[in-house]
Amino acid sequence: TTDDEGSSNDERYRSRVNIGYGFNETFGLTIISTLDKRKDEAAEYDATTFEFDTQILEQEKNWLTGGIRLAYSLKDGDKKPDNAEIRLMLSRKHEGWNYRFNQLLTHEVGEDSEGGIEAETRWQVTYKIAEPFDFGFQGYHDFGRLRDDLSYEEQSHSVGPLVKFDLTDSIFVEAGYRAGISEGAPDHMYRLNFGYDF
Repeated sequence: TTDDEGSSNDERYRSRVNIGYGFNETFGLTIISTLDKRKDEAAEYDATTFEFDTQILEQEKNWLTGGIRLAYSLKDGDKKPDNAEIRLMLSRKHEGWNYRFNQLLTHEVGEDSEGGIEAETRWQVTYKIAEPFDFGFQGYHDFGRLRDDLSYEEQSHSVGPLVKFDLTDSIFVEAGYRAGISEGAPDHMYRLNFGYDF
């Protein structure tokens, strides 16, 4: 990310490695390790996160696919407090289009924690323009701690394009860019994901 006005997000680099396992078609567990590097500082280990997913809706029966994710992030060292999160995930595929919507609610836990629920909404719309490419747009909308009643400009809102494609039957790539559309968001955010299904 780059941000001319917010030094904490200027030239900031973040990396995460996800390893997930589906026990069956309904339940899955993902373990995530994250790294954070801020401008003029060394890269530091940030947290280990455990995510438990369960599917509650199937598009074939309910018009859309839906699931709930419970997550807990164990922050490293002085990066406390930990975070507990619940996420509602909805998606629908229709004639080459893929619509996705996530609603996140997060609460700080443990040492140095502050009360109150933080809310974030994410959405994504993609279309398969040709095999193996999907192109679309996404938005991230972080409303902050709800009890603080932040103004729109104090919140973090960003939108931008993305492209997804398969390199092989097992390896996929997702690249995206988001521009901040509120003062509280970084000016520019770049994202590159590599995944391997096995």
